[in-house]
Amino acid sequence: MMHPTHRTELRKSLYWLAGLLAGLLLVQLFPAPDAARGLARYLPLHTSMEVLSIAMAAMVFGIAWATQKYRPNGRDLVLGPGLLGVAILDMSHCLSYAGMPDFITPNGPEKAILFWLAARSLAALALLCAAFWPQRHNDRLGPYARCWSLACVLLIVGVVHYVVLLRPQWMPPTFTPGVGLTPFKIGFEYVLIAAYVLAGLGFLAQLRRSPESGLARLALAAFTMAMGEFFFTLYANVTDVYNVTGHIYKIMACAFLYRGLFVETVQAPYQELQASEARHRAMLDTLPDLLFELSRRGVYLSVHANDASKLVAPAEQLLGRRVDEVMPAQAAATCLEALAEAERSGVARGQRFCLALPAGMHHFELAIARKADPAGHKDTYLTLVRDITATVHDERRVAFEARLNASLLDLQHSDVQELEADFLQRGVRHVERLTRSPFAVLHFVHDGQDPELAACSAGAAGGMPAQAEVWRQECAALRIQNRPPPGDALLRWMSLPVKEGGRTRMLLGVANKAEDYDRQDAQALQALADAIWRRVVQRRQDAVILRLSEALEQSPHQVVITDVRANVLYVNRAFSEISGYSAQEILGKNPRLLQSGLTPRSVYDEMWRRLPQGLPWRGELVNRRKNGQIYTEIVSLYPIRDLSGQVTHYVAHKEDITVQREAEERIQALSNFDTLTGLLNKKSFDERLALAIERAGASHGRLSMLWFDLDNFKLINESLGHTAGDELLVEAANRLRACLGTQNALARYSGDAFVAIVPQADQATVALMAQEALRLLQTATSVQGHPVSVSASAGVAVYPDDARTAGTLASAAELAMYRVKEDGRNGLRFFAPEMQAHTQRSLELAAGLKDAAHKGELFLVFQPQRALGSGALVGAEALLRWRHPQWGLVSPAEFIPIAEQSGAITAIDFWVVEQAAQQLRAWDAAGLPPLVVAVNVSAAQFARPQLAEELLHILQRVDVSPQRIEVELTEAVALKHPELAETTIRRLHDMGFKVALDDFGTGYSSMSYLKRYAIDKLKIDQSFVRELAEKTSDMAIVTAIVRMAHSLRLSTIAEGVETAEQAALLHDCGCDEIQGYWYSRPLEPRAFEAFAKGLPQRGA
Repeated sequence: MMHPTHRTELRKSLYWLAGLLAGLLLVQLFPAPDAARGLARYLPLHTSMEVLSIAMAAMVFGIAWATQKYRPNGRDLVLGPGLLGVAILDMSHCLSYAGMPDFITPNGPEKAILFWLAARSLAALALLCAAFWPQRHNDRLGPYARCWSLACVLLIVGVVHYVVLLRPQWMPPTFTPGVGLTPFKIGFEYVLIAAYVLAGLGFLAQLRRSPESGLARLALAAFTMAMGEFFFTLYANVTDVYNVTGHIYKIMACAFLYRGLFVETVQAPYQELQASEARHRAMLDTLPDLLFELSRRGVYLSVHANDASKLVAPAEQLLGRRVDEVMPAQAAATCLEALAEAERSGVARGQRFCLALPAGMHHFELAIARKADPAGHKDTYLTLVRDITATVHDERRVAFEARLNASLLDLQHSDVQELEADFLQRGVRHVERLTRSPFAVLHFVHDGQDPELAACSAGAAGGMPAQAEVWRQECAALRIQNRPPPGDALLRWMSLPVKEGGRTRMLLGVANKAEDYDRQDAQALQALADAIWRRVVQRRQDAVILRLSEALEQSPHQVVITDVRANVLYVNRAFSEISGYSAQEILGKNPRLLQSGLTPRSVYDEMWRRLPQGLPWRGELVNRRKNGQIYTEIVSLYPIRDLSGQVTHYVAHKEDITVQREAEERIQALSNFDTLTGLLNKKSFDERLALAIERAGASHGRLSMLWFDLDNFKLINESLGHTAGDELLVEAANRLRACLGTQNALARYSGDAFVAIVPQADQATVALMAQEALRLLQTATSVQGHPVSVSASAGVAVYPDDARTAGTLASAAELAMYRVKEDGRNGLRFFAPEMQAHTQRSLELAAGLKDAAHKGELFLVFQPQRALGSGALVGAEALLRWRHPQWGLVSPAEFIPIAEQSGAITAIDFWVVEQAAQQLRAWDAAGLPPLVVAVNVSAAQFARPQLAEELLHILQRVDVSPQRIEVELTEAVALKHPELAETTIRRLHDMGFKVALDDFGTGYSSMSYLKRYAIDKLKIDQSFVRELAEKTSDMAIVTAIVRMAHSLRLSTIAEGVETAEQAALLHDCGCDEIQGYWYSRPLEPRAFEAFAKGLPQRGA
């Protein structure tokens, strides 16, 4: 990439090179005619051209030689002496030319050509050295380098003259008259052409890395010399046109060479000098400072001032005069001292002085540099004078502010033990020092009273009493009096008030400063006055707080006092005990340190809406103790005002109500949630259901209510205990919650009943959800180490299809659930209208069963049992009957399942046992033979772990032997919990009870449990007896049962015997006893007594 400084010069050189090449081509294309081979009067022309080229070469030498002293340059060092040698050789060539007087030896073409070739060779050598001279070696050139270079060139020139003049035979011939140039001469010319071209390329290469001027011209000179030499290879006669053209190109090459060297050594430096002068002049014109050239004695030699108003005198009046003649003595002494320092060290900086100018007092700073004179004259001193008035003012302002801040800081850190009078006196001393005033006075102003002197300078109290009255009268605003009226005791004074709440509270005045008071003094006085007043108020408030704190420390409630920015100023002991933060940790900080993030943002917004208005606030905050615990407190916040009505502090009374709130939450939980399962309770669920129905009605939506009831839960509860039952309920609740999700309301509605609300769901979705819940509930679990599997029945009612109120919707869901119970449990049923009537009767029956025994609606009938062998009456089976006042006799098949579902069956079972025992006592008293009464035991009763003890207790109370009671239980009941059944049957048997297995043959009829259980009798189900005469299979079954029982030493009894044929067949099979309509219907006690007494007369 070419250096940008060469572009213009290179462009012009290329134009010249193109023109010269065009001339060469023209000469080549149009050769000279024979008539031009010998030009007339060629000798004067040749001489003129040679003299011109010699002059050009000499000029090159002159420029190079002169500039080497000031700007050593290897390229110029080679070109200058080299071109001088070329000029000498060209002169010898000119003197040796044919037609000229003999030059030492006879002249001739051979002699002239040899000098020519020597000159051209020296020129080529000089150009090559200049083109490839390393610029880094310029610094190594000494002061005698040009002399050595000239000596070398002159030596070469001398050797050439010796050879050409005295030893020409050493050189090969170069010209043959009549023939022309010899091959040596032509070949040598081509070597010179190559050397010139190489030199030109070298100059062009330097264009890329060197910014020096003239390189393009030097390259053009080298290429021009190459073209000139080309012409000297063409001529056949030393006077033809080619020879002339070659000389012309040589002259032009010398001119280009001179121009290139002139540009580099003369024109370019002068242009740089002019540009530098222009820059310096522009710099001086824009320089805001004053610039002088002074002698050592301080005489003004030159003055440059863009702003003449800063000169102590006009510039023309300063020239030739000394500084001590025009400047004040102190300023002049400062300048002379700076000149002396510059003389010693070369420079002097930083000396300052001030001058009183028409525009006011100005401050200046000196910067002096010694200027050496190259001609050997005395040194002068360039003096730069900068106006630093603004800087000095800034420095003074910064220093003043630093002193002010130090004073304010000192006032803020006063000792709490320091008396107020001592503090005020210290404040007055700060006022004196900052305002540079010998007098300062401080007054307190009370409403409707004269100012009260609080502090003053030493001796000022008696010196300004009259002025205090003036200040009292003028206390509304700042007053500065730098020109007091005649007769005033003060030279000058300044006073200002401190106001609070629109009223003046304090006056601060200063007086007798050496110079006028200004705005800076006023600002300092105002800042100090405000600081003193704030500190006085703070100290007084702290004193009040200190007195209050002694009482508040004993308070059991928290007390916090803050300033108006909510920075804590005081906390009592109760605060530290409750929050965990000591007073040192909280003082100066904002109470937001206690925030837990649990208090709603609206609470804080309301609080800060009222407090800035001066209104009290009361509310609850949930905060965090230092140990991270959350606590709740009731807070009463109210502002404290000063005498002017301004809010100065906030006081907070706080009471920790965490325990109270937790108790309330527990009470709320107890009132809304089931304590066992954590689900909603009935009350809360009913509220949720009513709200959900209201929302569904408003949006014309639908919702479903699900009712789940665990099947046979009472059996689990009674057999394994209430703790196990509670554990099972919790597990069921967890499974339902996992299945139905938290978005659906779920509640424990009653003992083992769970209900849920499913809004915005279609029937299919609700059915799938309920079926999944039933599946989860039926999954086996472990309760207190016992594997338990419980099913559930589910009913669904839909709003608004099935009901439109919460109560009716719940009833509909419950009715649907009861229908599932009636259909065999463990299922799902949606409510249908026809369920209403059927279920209503069931509900009424269930309600009636609760008090049926107490009301005397229940009664027993007894079906006699006969021994087939003897035909004797051996016992009876007690059967329960219910005579309802509205519906009359209710079938046991209807009310027994309802009793089991409602949980009333257990109480009824014990009632039956007690009634049967009492009836036995009555029959014994009536003289009937000892009979055994069989009583049925329900699954719920049999599952009770203490069943045997409870039955024995009843019989003991009635005074009936256990051997008189036969406990009947079905196979299903016995096999539901085999281990429990085995234990219970064994204990019954051990206590004397007889145990009969009812409905034998309809269940498992396993030999294993017959051997395992202590059973006394098998009761053959009537389904085998009913068609005993018609079906041989029934006969075979009965025969097998009888034989199996006898093999186990068990007796048998067949029920449902209605014909004599059936009785005979049973007798033939070996059955022990029978009961049925053939023998007797179930009889009420009196009828049974009559039946028993009448047996002998009937031949039974």
